[in-house]
Amino acid sequence: KRIAAFALENRIAMLAGAREFVDAGGLMSFGPSFPQMFQRAAVYVDKILRGAKPADLPVERPTKFDLVLNLKTAEALVMAPDLTTFIGVRDAAVIAMLIAGAFRVSGLCSLNESSLIWTQDERGNERLLVRAMEKGNRERLVPIVREAMLLLRAYLGHPELRDIDRALDDGDKVLFVSTMNPTVPAHLYRGEKRRLGRRQIDRMIKHYGTQAGLPADQLHAHALRHLVGTELSERDEELNRIQQLMGHASPETTTVYIRLATKKLTEMQDRSNPLRHINTPTSEL
Repeated sequence: KRIAAFALENRIAMLAGAREFVDAGGLMSFGPSFPQMFQRAAVYVDKILRGAKPADLPVERPTKFDLVLNLKTAEALVMAPDLTTFIGVRDAAVIAMLIAGAFRVSGLCSLNESSLIWTQDERGNERLLVRAMEKGNRERLVPIVREAMLLLRAYLGHPELRDIDRALDDGDKVLFVSTMNPTVPAHLYRGEKRRLGRRQIDRMIKHYGTQAGLPADQLHAHALRHLVGTELSERDEELNRIQQLMGHASPETTTVYIRLATKKLTEMQDRSNPLRHINTPTSEL
C-alpha cells in the first residue's frame, strides 16, 4: 500500500506482477493467474497423494496471465479528451463505448448507425443496445450504460459530424469517422473511407494515456476490455452473463430468450460496468 500510495502521489506509472498492487491503489499489474496456479497445484497434490514421486513430476510454467487495470486508468482515459472540440467528443465517445460494451476494436470500428438500437426501459428512460459483429462473425447484443450513451448522443448530434459524408452504398452510415487520411484523395474521402480504423484507436488510447501519465506500452483497447470482465467478475456477476456480454459464448436466438437476456444484461451493466463507478464527462447529467 505504501508503494502504491507513493507512486500515485508522485505520478509515477508503475506496473507490478501481482493484482494486490492494483487492489492497494496501484495503476496496473500483469502476471500469472494465481487461481490457475492453485488449480494446477491441486493436481500435483492429487498425484502425490496417489503415490507419485514429487521428483518425477515435471515443472509447469504458467500458461494464463492476467492484466489488471485500476479503475483510475479508465477514468483518466475517458476524462482526457477535450470536449470543446469535435475530435475530443468523438474520442470520449469511442473510449466510453470500448469500456461500456467490452468491444474488440474490430467490432467497434465496424459499427454503423444501423447497429444502434434506441429503445426505452420499463420506466420510460431512453436506453441503447448495440448489435455488434465480431470475432468468428458472431453477433452479440450489448446494453450500453447511460454514461456512454450520452457521450455517443453528443457525438452524433455534433454539428461538425453533419458536414461529413459518411453514407454507405446500402444507405447506412459509418458510425465513428476519421478526420484525416493523407492516403485518400479528398474527393474520395467519404463513406467507407471515412471509417475510423483500429490503428487510429490504438494511437488515440496511447495519446490520452501518455497525456494522463499512464505507461504507453500497456495502453491498448484489449486492456479496457479486460478491465470490464475483471470488474464484472469482482462484483460477483453471474459467469454466464459475463460470457454473454463479452461475446465468449453463443446465446440461444429465440425472441423470448433475447428479451430476457437483454433485460438481465442491462441490469448487470447498470450495477457493475466500470463507467458506473468512475467519474465521466456525463456523470453529473
